[in-house]
Amino acid sequence: MIDPGKLFQSIYQACDPSDVEIVLRRMGVTHMFWQAWGPEMLYTWDRVPPGFFSLYYGLDSDRHCPLANAARAGWICFTFDQARDAFCKSQDARDATTIWTNFGMPDGVCTVHGYGDRRCVLVTAVEKGQGAKLIADYQPLLAAASARLDMLLRDKLDTLYKASRLRGLLSPTEVATIRAQIDFPHFTARQQADYLKVSPRTLQSRHANIARKLGVSTFPGAIVVALRQKELHGGTDPNPPEGGEGVGSLAPSASAQQRDSA
Repeated sequence: MIDPGKLFQSIYQACDPSDVEIVLRRMGVTHMFWQAWGPEMLYTWDRVPPGFFSLYYGLDSDRHCPLANAARAGWICFTFDQARDAFCKSQDARDATTIWTNFGMPDGVCTVHGYGDRRCVLVTAVEKGQGAKLIADYQPLLAAASARLDMLLRDKLDTLYKASRLRGLLSPTEVATIRAQIDFPHFTARQQADYLKVSPRTLQSRHANIARKLGVSTFPGAIVVALRQKELHGGTDPNPPEGGEGVGSLAPSASAQQRDSA
C-alpha cells in the first residue's frame, strides 16, 4: 500500500485531470470516469475503453444498472459488488453488469459528492475482487480525487461530453405531440395545433420543451431520439429502472451519438 499522505498531497497539488489520473492509477485503478450532474445536464470526463458508453447508453442499460440505481438511491460511496448485491434483481440488471465486465471493469468503487444543486461521481474500476480493498485502503483519497476533479473541471464543463438528464420524463401531452407529428406528417403547424386543441404558440413552445428534454436542438431531432428510446409507450418507459423513472447517476440517458470520438 502506497503512503496515503503522499498520494493526498499529489491530488491536492494536481493542476490537470491527468495528474489525478496518474495518482488513481498508482492506487490500482485501471479505468475511470468523473461525471457532474447539473439540474438538466450531465458532463463527463473519462478514461474508459472505447465503445463502452456507446453500448451502455445505446442499449439504455443505465436504466437498470445496479451502480446507477445505487446512486439514485442516495448511496455515497460503494463498491460495484455492494450495488450489485442490492440492485441486481432482473435480467436487464445482469445484462448491464455484463457490459461493465466485458469492457474490463468487473469491480470498483463509486464515490459521490457535490456542491449546491450539482452532484458529482467518480467511478474507479479495478481488477475483479479488488473493489473492497480499494475502498478500505483509499476511500478518503477517492473522495479527495473526486473533489479535485470537480475543482479542475467546474469551469470547463462546456468542453466535456454533455447530455440531457431528462430523457424518460415526457408528459402525456408531449408524447401526444410527437405522435401527432409521426401520424400526420403532412399537417401544417396550424393543423397540428388544431388537432391537439392548442394554439400554434403553445405547440411551438411544446416542441422546444420536448427537444430540450431529449437533449437535442430541434423537434425533428427529438422525434428520432424519442423513437430510439421508446418514449412513445404512454410517456414513460414500460420497463422503468429499478431505482425509479427518469435518469439518475453515472450517465446521460440520451443516446451516445458518436460518444467514442470525443
